[in-house]
Amino acid sequence: MSTLLRIIFPLLTMAGVAAAAPVNTICPMMPDEKIVDEDNVVEFNGQQVALCCGKCKRQWNKLDDAARQVKLTAVLPTAASLTAEPELDIDETDLTVVAMSQLDSLGLCPKSGGDAGAMGKSTRRIINGVDVTFCCPPCIKPYKEDYAAYRDKIATKIIAQQKPYYPSELCIVTGKKLGDDAVDHVHGNRLVRLSDAEALGAFNADPATFEERLDFAIADAQRDDYPLNTCVVAGTTFVEEKKPTEVIVGNRLVKVCCGGCTSKIRKEPYVIVKKINDAWAAAEVKP
Repeated sequence: MSTLLRIIFPLLTMAGVAAAAPVNTICPMMPDEKIVDEDNVVEFNGQQVALCCGKCKRQWNKLDDAARQVKLTAVLPTAASLTAEPELDIDETDLTVVAMSQLDSLGLCPKSGGDAGAMGKSTRRIINGVDVTFCCPPCIKPYKEDYAAYRDKIATKIIAQQKPYYPSELCIVTGKKLGDDAVDHVHGNRLVRLSDAEALGAFNADPATFEERLDFAIADAQRDDYPLNTCVVAGTTFVEEKKPTEVIVGNRLVKVCCGGCTSKIRKEPYVIVKKINDAWAAAEVKP
């Protein structure tokens, strides 16, 4: 190696390290603590942010982006000018764009594979029109980068959850009996069982129509033996004078006392589906 290269190479390496250095020298979670190492660094708005310890890092991961910005700005005023790069195909706030039947019924982080609430507070995103729940914001980027692979993993879990109580042995498109060669298709967050590839093509051409058919089939199959006589959200007992409101979530019929409780299902739909599934299991009634 020439003398010039021996001089330039270390300088380039040092420049690369400097570019990746944390933007802060004070811990945003504990403003009295200086950063003494880089063992607990996270990425936020395209910048490296250092925390003083693992506990602070876990607490940081539980916050939403707005709260993180407040914490960081308190110890680094210039951070107020940092803005996140826009994330394509994401609606971070308005879950009403997703139909009730398409809400996430798993509550499993696609990146970690575990309970999305394991870190104390889950993170919801609408990505490519699909409701997804993560255990923390850092899991979103790898999910998007390897989207198809993660969707395949999620599809397997959706099938495992919903197939045991699928409402019909007939294809909702063709009316044919579902045989051994039936197609288990996951559309968004729900299982749709179809008789063959031709039926799959017809479903994909007009999913809204066939999802509505599936909703009716689910309600008819699960209504009479519904295992709860109380609102799964409010806990109030249903009265004969007023019919409960019915919605479909995770291919499960969910009965609630009013429209207000319907809207509350959107906050943690997977919690509601688990309650319903547990009630069915306790009643030992199928579906």
